Amino acid sequence: MHRRQRSWATTDFQNRMGSLLGVDDLVADVVDALHRTGELDNTYLFFVSDNGVNLWAHGLINEEAPYEESLHVPAVVAGPGVAPGTDSHIIDLSDLAPTFLELAGLPVDDSADGRSLVPLLHSESPPWHHDIPVQYAGRGVQHDLWNDLWPPLYHLW
Repeated sequence: MHRRQRSWATTDFQNRMGSLLGVDDLVADVVDALHRTGELDNTYLFFVSDNGVNLWAHGLINEEAPYEESLHVPAVVAGPGVAPGTDSHIIDLSDLAPTFLELAGLPVDDSADGRSLVPLLHSESPPWHHDIPVQYAGRGVQHDLWNDLWPPLYHLW
């Protein structure tokens, strides 16, 4: 990495960590408010992201290619009955809607793309998916092909 790139990467990393400190303060305020109102023991907290970032791994800056750093994003969940520890199941953002519906005691439509995470939260081992859909439209995708496939989205950028 060249000196200029290293300087930019350092500044970018520091800015990201500063943003996380803001999120950390916000989460502390929310947890404190839930505790004060007596709702903490009746609340599920989910911390997820739609992607990770490369931060110069593979010579890339953001989430611009389907490498481990972009795809393997941790999810953290706390709440009533959630077993402490880690789990290696692959989950997808589409799993969140069925999870929230089940936690709220509402029916989950069998045609939903995702699956409820509730069994995993309670340390059960149901049959599970081993793959998730990944979208990649970065380097190497021809401009005209992208425009033909997604004209409404393309023109928003």
